Amino acid sequence: MTPVFPTWTKVILGTGSKTLEDFQRDLRDAGREHRDINESCVIPIFRSSKFIMLTERIEVSIVKVEPKDLGFKGHWVDKEDLPEFFERAFDCGLEICPIETGPQIYVQAGDLPEWLTIAMEPIKIRDYGRVVFDITHRPPQREYYEGYSRDEKPLDDGPIVDYGGPLLTIEGYYKNYRRGTSTNHPFAFIKK
Repeated sequence: MTPVFPTWTKVILGTGSKTLEDFQRDLRDAGREHRDINESCVIPIFRSSKFIMLTERIEVSIVKVEPKDLGFKGHWVDKEDLPEFFERAFDCGLEICPIETGPQIYVQAGDLPEWLTIAMEPIKIRDYGRVVFDITHRPPQREYYEGYSRDEKPLDDGPIVDYGGPLLTIEGYYKNYRRGTSTNHPFAFIKK
């Protein structure tokens, strides 16, 4: 029996946004300034000649597909299993996403999952290899600053800075998709 995947969100592609600055403006306009972009990783994709945007505005339905949904056991898809994972998704009527889909999901989707890898044609980036867009939530990290007096004795523990929240970044395409989470991590596909 072929699994049926409900639409998770709909996004509009072909909005005309092409540069990192365009997407940062779109985040501000959508009231989502708190969403962070790993610029050092993402800028090479935006500058790539392969980062081609759709010229026509279309709305697409995005589904989240976890490895277990396609019959894989465990919490990740190893690199040896990726071709079979994608074949099974295609057999279910799903399609890979155009390249602009990751940033558009990041701008347009309301609630973001803890981790989402965009099922797209990987882009080869110097210093990174073949990569795809990844949306993740950085866990809150607490950083403590100690205040010191002139004689270098601690005054107090200082303020706590919390660095949690969503992040648009990239993921190496042929790495194991495992990061110590206890849940299957989903891929975003387009539903035909």
